[in-house]
Amino acid sequence: MAETVLPQPDSALYRNWVMLLTGWGFNWYKLENQLRADDLLIRSRASDHLAAAAARLREFEAQFRQQYLPPPSRQHPFPDAQRLEELHRIQALLERLAVLDTALRGAAAPGDDKIWARHRGEADTLAKLAHLDTVLVGSALELAGAIGRHNVETIMAMPMPAEIEGHCNALRAALDRRGALLQIQPGG
Repeated sequence: MAETVLPQPDSALYRNWVMLLTGWGFNWYKLENQLRADDLLIRSRASDHLAAAAARLREFEAQFRQQYLPPPSRQHPFPDAQRLEELHRIQALLERLAVLDTALRGAAAPGDDKIWARHRGEADTLAKLAHLDTVLVGSALELAGAIGRHNVETIMAMPMPAEIEGHCNALRAALDRRGALLQIQPGG
């Protein structure tokens, strides 16, 4: 079996490898870069849970349309106003999930520059963000589970189920805390 020969630290090949891995201002193995990648991955998982919740709501919407909003006929050319109002509630919840998902996917990460570094430690900030993002994943997973436990009739109830409202509010609060963490405070 042939013995593997590694390049010596003073060889041109070794210097090129080091430049590829750590050069041009980016180091794949640097803790901050791993935390930044983890932040994106965690937020992606939370977004997946929101997508699952939205898919379940779209199923409810289709069931509701099929069950309560038949195609127009000569006897009933217009749909029942009360049923349309109920349908608008589910559409409003779908819109709210879309807004939360957009805020989640578009959430900022700390800048990777020298000006930012003067105001706070990037690794510490990214670690705090990772914690907040796991709260986001938990809230999104609980929201998807809460929607999954309901059926068309309970979702269409006059007030939105308190459980779903609470999870939506928890997601919004976690996103707000995440944004506040990234704000540079005067004198800080």
